[in-house]
Amino acid sequence: MRRLERNLVDGFQEWIQERYQITSTHGWDSIILFFSADEKDALDKFFKLLEEFLDLAKIAEDKHN
Repeated sequence: MRRLERNLVDGFQEWIQERYQITSTHGWDSIILFFSADEKDALDKFFKLLEEFLDLAKIAEDKHN
């Protein structure tokens, strides 16, 4: 995995933990599933959360440039 991709994956993990106020070592997928009604709901939430995260990352990147 390339450096940028690794940074995004790590950042997404941290962001999900902060968003759901989770301090355990569960992965982002487990956290999203725990806060979802079922797997379909979890998948829908994943794409919404990923889009939100990427939008925030883009805004942060734009501020640095």
